[in-house]
Amino acid sequence: MTITVPEKLNEITLRQYIAFDKANSEDADKDFLLHKLLSIFTGITMKEALAFPLEDAEDIATEIANVLGQEAKLQRTFEMGGVKFGMIPDFTTLTLGEYVDLEEYLRDTQSLNKAMAVLFRPITKQYKDLYSIEPYNGTKENADYMLDMPVGIATSSVVFFYRLGKELLLDSPTYLKSLMEKETIQHKETSQRNTDGLLQSIAFAKETLLNLKR
Repeated sequence: MTITVPEKLNEITLRQYIAFDKANSEDADKDFLLHKLLSIFTGITMKEALAFPLEDAEDIATEIANVLGQEAKLQRTFEMGGVKFGMIPDFTTLTLGEYVDLEEYLRDTQSLNKAMAVLFRPITKQYKDLYSIEPYNGTKENADYMLDMPVGIATSSVVFFYRLGKELLLDSPTYLKSLMEKETIQHKETSQRNTDGLLQSIAFAKETLLNLKR
């Protein structure tokens, strides 16, 4: 059987990463989990994955671990299914609804697709690097769609959001600063914890695959 193993981080979808995170949190047999992850990242069925020799599955796990360890660069726009999406172009105009939803959805990897539906929306107008996106009306319409976006774009955008938020909070009297001060007094360390949690989740994913090989 010939399978395709991702070679770049953005060849892995957010759907696959969320499925991996879920499988990784379950109390499963080591060998079963290894084949489960093989199924998730290569798109084959579990029956087909279980037919793979253990040694081959371990080698593929090592390859995937190396891909998960790649550094993702921020990408503000991307195209998927014929629709071009853009990240919120100006975070100083972030609405209360956008910020509250982002804080909520970024608490759990399982809702990362909903966070992406806040951060990225269809582009309505564009001129060179300047663009406008659809107004925020909740995540119902695009959350499922975002499951198929590249995971590198997703993770890099989350890190960017928190780093930018910290800079605005500390360095400039912007709307986002007042918004964050008002809404997160009781959660002063939440942003840092969430960012650390995401990066740790990626590192843990890579370490899990390597440990399964061992």
